[in-house]
Amino acid sequence: MTLKRYVDKYRNSSEEERLNFHFAPRYDVNKVFPKELEDQLRDYLLTSCRMHHGLTRKNAMMLAYELAKINNLKYPSSWDKNRQAGVDWLSGYMKRYPKLAIRKPEATSLGRATSFNRTNVTEFFDN
Repeated sequence: MTLKRYVDKYRNSSEEERLNFHFAPRYDVNKVFPKELEDQLRDYLLTSCRMHHGLTRKNAMMLAYELAKINNLKYPSSWDKNRQAGVDWLSGYMKRYPKLAIRKPEATSLGRATSFNRTNVTEFFDN
């Protein structure tokens, strides 16, 4: 159906319009966030990662839902039902920003956590 629509549009255009005609889908029609908000979300995710407080996939999807709701943007009704953005939105977002990597945080071992104290740190820096 999409191809038929493009062909009909091409056939009904003038010779001058045909020179500049290109067949390309418009993926931005159903985008939830404008470019500025996507960039702000990316910057927030990178900043939180640098502060050693990275977000999980679920946290990132909940944050996206809250951002869309606060800014009164048009988003799928399933977001309201689940109170988070969809997995398909997240995968598309991650493809647009390949520098991002959302991973599950790893736990710190008990030995490492208990050995990080004032005495051991002072001794390390004195050496």
